[in-house]
Amino acid sequence: MGERNSWVIEGKRYRTDTADYVADHHPSGVSRNDFNFYEDTLYLSPRGNWFIVGYGGAMSHWATSCGNGHSSGDGCSPLTPSEAREKLEEWGEQGALEEYFGQDLEDA
Repeated sequence: MGERNSWVIEGKRYRTDTADYVADHHPSGVSRNDFNFYEDTLYLSPRGNWFIVGYGGAMSHWATSCGNGHSSGDGCSPLTPSEAREKLEEWGEQGALEEYFGQDLEDA
C-alpha cells in the first residue's frame, strides 16, 4: 500500500499509525498484478472506532477512476462494531474475534 496513513471522513480523522492493527485479508491465489487483487486491513482507533483500510486493482472494491484510463485505488471506510465483527468472522480470525468481541459471543 502507499504511504498514506490518514483519512478524514465526516469530521473524524482515521489514522493507521495511532490505531491498533486487528487483522488483514486478501484473496488467496490472486497475484498483486491481477485486476481483482485487493488487501483489506482492519483497525480500531484509540477512541474505539472501527475502520478498514485497503487497496486493490481495477476490478476490486477499492477501484477508483484515476482519470488517465487506469483504475486502481486505496481508501478507508468506517465500520460499525457489528460490521467489524462480521469481517473477522468472514476472514476466519478466531483470535481477534475472541479478543475484541469475546464478551458478546454466545456458546451454541
